[in-house]
Amino acid sequence: MKKIVVALSALLILSYNSTAQQDETDSLKSLDEVTVKAFEQNRKVSNSVAVVKIIEFNNGDRYNKTSLVNGFNTVSGVRMEERSPGSYRINIRGSSLRSPFGVRNVKVYWNDIPVTDPGGNTYFNQFAWNNFSSIEIFKGPASSMYGAGTGGLILVNSFDRWQPGASLEYLDGELQPAKFFYLRKIWDQGK
Repeated sequence: MKKIVVALSALLILSYNSTAQQDETDSLKSLDEVTVKAFEQNRKVSNSVAVVKIIEFNNGDRYNKTSLVNGFNTVSGVRMEERSPGSYRINIRGSSLRSPFGVRNVKVYWNDIPVTDPGGNTYFNQFAWNNFSSIEIFKGPASSMYGAGTGGLILVNSFDRWQPGASLEYLDGELQPAKFFYLRKIWDQGK
C-alpha cells in the first residue's frame, strides 16, 4: 500500500509540473508611444488659464508705507499676516491651514530665480516694500508652470532698468498715541 501511495504521489507531482510548463499564446498587446506632459507646461503665461493677480508698485504700499501686508490682503483668496516684525505668513486659498508660521507650500521667485529653499520655506523678510515693480500671484494648480507649488506661486519682479540720474526717497514719521503721520517724497533728476 505504501508503494502505491508513493507512486500515485510521484505521478501527481510529475503531471502537475508538466501542465505548468505548457506554452500559452501571448496576451500582451503593444501600445503606441505615450507622451506625458505637465499641466500647462510650455505655454506662455498670457495664454494660460491661470488665475493671476498683479500688485503694482503704486498699489503695493498704498495703505502702509513700510509693509506689504495690506497690499497682499487686497487680493481675494490671499491672506498675509505679520506675526512679528519681518516674520510673515502667506495663505493662498487655504494652503497654509496646518502651517502656524512662515511661507509654506507657496513658491516665491525673484525675477525667475527661486527664493524658496529646498525644504519649501520662503523667508519673505528679504524683500523691502520698495524693491519691486510688481508682484504676480498665481492661485491654484496653475502655479505648477514653475514647479511644485501646491499652494500657489508668487513672482516678484524688480524694476526693468535703472536710468541715469539721481533719485531720493525718504520716509518721515512721528508716533503719537493711535496716530501715524507719514510723509513720502520722491525727487528724480536727470531722466
